Amino acid sequence: ETSDQQARVASSMDAAIEKSKKGLVDSPSSTGLALQLDDGTRKSHSMAENTAFVTGFFRGIATTESFAELVSTLYFVYQAMEKAFDEASDERVLAMDSKPLRRLAALEVDMEYYFGTNFR
Repeated sequence: ETSDQQARVASSMDAAIEKSKKGLVDSPSSTGLALQLDDGTRKSHSMAENTAFVTGFFRGIATTESFAELVSTLYFVYQAMEKAFDEASDERVLAMDSKPLRRLAALEVDMEYYFGTNFR
């Protein structure tokens, strides 16, 4: 299964690079990093959907504290990921970047809300 997944992702990335060179744009979720994340985490998402936190979250019974913890975790993940994209020069890495999928600015607003303006 892993080699099939790697082949699908590699093929998609090659296609994304070629389309990028031609100025054509795909949906962010059909290529690059979004495709890799979707393909690589499908099983984990299915398992996570059944956890108490996620079930409670979607039912509206998650605590503010648990949601703030989730926001802080996502903030640090996106901060590192977006910094890596900004500093990358390899076109294979740049092909995985999608501006519409960047979330750091929105997460900073959430971090200020939950942790105050000095959250950094």
